[in-house]
Amino acid sequence: MSKHITDVADHEDYRSGNPTPRALVDLAAAAVLAVPLRKDDTFLGDIMIYRARVLHPFSNKQIAFVRTSRRRRSSQWKMRGS
Repeated sequence: MSKHITDVADHEDYRSGNPTPRALVDLAAAAVLAVPLRKDDTFLGDIMIYRARVLHPFSNKQIAFVRTSRRRRSSQWKMRGS
């Protein structure tokens, strides 16, 4: 499941002191989109995209693009067996 945070500095994880959103804000990230990478049922990591300095959320079209790209890449991994 992807996670879209439209204002990192105003998110509960940032306010609670979580180091990841803190580091993102230090990098000037305003909005973040994180999409998990999985192979079968194994979590491999996240694709994380951030928008710097401007509080402008990602559009539904942009989110769909990242999700679709992730699915294509997962399918390629399955076909190669890697």
